[in-house]
Amino acid sequence: MQSMSSSAIVAAKKKGLMHGPFRATTIGGCLVNGMTLSNDPINFHAGESLDSRVEAAINEVYDEVKSTASEFNARGDLYAGANIAAFLRVANVMLSHGSV
Repeated sequence: MQSMSSSAIVAAKKKGLMHGPFRATTIGGCLVNGMTLSNDPINFHAGESLDSRVEAAINEVYDEVKSTASEFNARGDLYAGANIAAFLRVANVMLSHGSV
């Protein structure tokens, strides 16, 4: 499900706006759901809040997407970086399970 047309993505990039695929932009909700469904959902250290855990996880995802885009010569293109990073994760799991 694409939220913007290809021409709208190009126009946004020309204006200097960041654009990422919806799979990457909805990570916060996925993280919160995962934390509440885990066997030990609220195991926070002293002074740590749900917001700080989600913020840290989102920052990790952003850093991975940004570095992947740079690695594959698409520096600054979060859309490409997120899709490539997702593909690499799936491919690495398939390799580790001997599927490929």
